Amino acid sequence: MLTGMVVLAGAGRLAGIHLSEVWHYAFIDNLSSASGLFERSFGEKLGGLVNGFIFSELALFYPFLIGYLVVWRRLDWVICWLLGGCICIYRIGLFDPVHFKDILPPLSLAGGLFIDHMIRKYAMPFRPCLAMVTICFFPRTMEPILVFRQLFEPPVAATPESYCNPPYSPLDNVSRKKLGWWIRDHTCDTDRVLIPFFNPVVQAYSERVSPTMYFSLNENPQAREMFYREVREHRPEMVVIPLSEDYRKLVSAGMRSWIQRMVDTGYRDDTCMYGYTIYRKVKRN
Repeated sequence: MLTGMVVLAGAGRLAGIHLSEVWHYAFIDNLSSASGLFERSFGEKLGGLVNGFIFSELALFYPFLIGYLVVWRRLDWVICWLLGGCICIYRIGLFDPVHFKDILPPLSLAGGLFIDHMIRKYAMPFRPCLAMVTICFFPRTMEPILVFRQLFEPPVAATPESYCNPPYSPLDNVSRKKLGWWIRDHTCDTDRVLIPFFNPVVQAYSERVSPTMYFSLNENPQAREMFYREVREHRPEMVVIPLSEDYRKLVSAGMRSWIQRMVDTGYRDDTCMYGYTIYRKVKRN
């Protein structure tokens, strides 16, 4: 584990990422008031906790986890890892599905160790145990096969322009990738691109830097002011605004109005691709 951390830190440093920034923005910022944690009520956090931990597919792991706890009956490194991940998820308070991926490794280890114990102690045949696990996790066991198939047979995507007509369909990953590549091919390496939404996938595929640290919009007052200040200081060459209903639901009217006023006063409507209106900065003499 230590070797892996050193390798990742070294790779990040070679890429120009300062470890102090990683420490601040990946850890410390989640504990500050700018994280938005303190603005969420107990009821909101409780609802997110119930939906994330109980009414979700994580419940498939719980019988195996309970069996592991009954057999070992001690607070070992697997359980400490699991508890640490759960505490971090609750501390951040967003209960986003991506956050729960951090506890999948200890859940899988606990389940695997429990099944191995049962096989060894009771001389259970391996194949029936494997079939039982497959049935428990069906149809998720088919997902890797379907994803692998998409690598060779990608789904037929609609035309880029068809996403710009209502109703605005959600983008699949192939369309996000193509939009990101289009942005990359139509901007310079040094250009900053603002995609003001909660999904950073397009930003990642574009290989372009956001003008602000909060590329995913944050409604916390401190984070919002920092977003405004950084965008004013580093005016992006391109602004890519989604047309989807989620943008109007999830982003406040004040934030959307501020972004729209910015593009109205210094940008031109260039085109629409994959359900995103693309604005380019007007060059002034």
